[in-house]
Amino acid sequence: MSPFFKKNWPLLGVVILVAILGFYLVRAQRNSSQKPVEPNVSAEEGLKLEDVHFTQDDPDDRVKWILDAKEARLSKDKEVISFRKYRLRLEPEKRAHVNLEGERGEYSRSSGEIRLNGGLKATTDDGYRIVTESAVYRHKQGRLETSDPVKITGPFFSVEGRGLDLDVEKETVQILSNVTTLIDKDFRTL
Repeated sequence: MSPFFKKNWPLLGVVILVAILGFYLVRAQRNSSQKPVEPNVSAEEGLKLEDVHFTQDDPDDRVKWILDAKEARLSKDKEVISFRKYRLRLEPEKRAHVNLEGERGEYSRSSGEIRLNGGLKATTDDGYRIVTESAVYRHKQGRLETSDPVKITGPFFSVEGRGLDLDVEKETVQILSNVTTLIDKDFRTL
């Protein structure tokens, strides 16, 4: 071995190691840049989002609403938002709030309607519970409506029937047909 190699072998080893490392880094970068990045966007569906929190808080509106969903999809034209596993909170001013939970829904920006489906359960801050399969919340009117069978339970009664019209702002409820009411025997009027 020549005296140059004997004296500088550690330095040459480092140079060879850096050259090998550089070769693999360039190769890895070239391979990763050749793979197309798959965005979370479909041409038909639009943008997909996870763990969504959306608030509709227009000062001109009578009822504020807040949507939390596990997954949401924004349509390509950005007019419709579809969501899954949601919680929707309706907050009228100076009235009891309504909390809704269900499997799936759809919000149309142009109409202001929120269609709710899949085991819809609603509770109010003042102790009432509503169970139905689906409903439509018409934001401009502040109304929750369904034509499905519905059950409402409160502190002293339960009501079952078909169809519901709930004015969220005025706190009025109307069961539309086939109404059966049960009043708790401990309920006493003053």
